[in-house]
Amino acid sequence: MNERANFLAGMVVGALAGIGLGMLIAPQTGEVTRQKIRDRADEMGTRLRSGTDELSGRVRKSADELGQRSRTMVDELTQRGRSAVDEGSRRLRKAYERGRETIGGVEQAGESGENEPV
Repeated sequence: MNERANFLAGMVVGALAGIGLGMLIAPQTGEVTRQKIRDRADEMGTRLRSGTDELSGRVRKSADELGQRSRTMVDELTQRGRSAVDEGSRRLRKAYERGRETIGGVEQAGESGENEPV
């Protein structure tokens, strides 16, 4: 962003220098030339100020959009994380229950003597 501002400032300074030089070389009286330079400088200052305000507005808008996109992405990632945790919990509970059933079946078989040597 700083490079862009420097570039724009350089363009403005260059334009002002070019206008000023052109007016100084032009075949007019000094008073008329100085007045034209003042008028052009005022005009460029006004344009620069309004351009800066416009640029600030665009920067603010871009920052707002970036913030909104970030919030949206965080919300999506949070939802995905919750879904993954829920799915993992569900699978863990299911595996735990299968394990309990398996152990229960083995214990019952041991009590009834099914697994004892003959």
